[in-house]
Amino acid sequence: MNTNTKTEELLVFDKCHYFSRFLKTAFKNINFVCIHNTVILHEKSSEFPLILFILYSEDDLIDLFRVYATGSRLLVCNHSVKMKKLLTGFSNLTVIDCLGIKYEIVENLKVVLQ
Repeated sequence: MNTNTKTEELLVFDKCHYFSRFLKTAFKNINFVCIHNTVILHEKSSEFPLILFILYSEDDLIDLFRVYATGSRLLVCNHSVKMKKLLTGFSNLTVIDCLGIKYEIVENLKVVLQ
């Protein structure tokens, strides 16, 4: 993914609105389309090359697996210690641990987004 221009858009699903604001600040050269509604998520998921799904708790798993079933490429930003082991081993699903400090999170995301 080329992050040198602001032409590429990525969909971000963030129920709590926190992490999407962080992404917009840390990666100003990427146009993040942030949504917080599950209905819109399912309608728009096929329109984007990558979906960043912010996982806060096991309550978000149903929505995650519904989007996963569509075959969309997913980057899961995991904020739950419980979900860390559960999400390993899925194809077409990349998981980034977002439980650390912001610098580490940004560095991990740079690897995936570039």
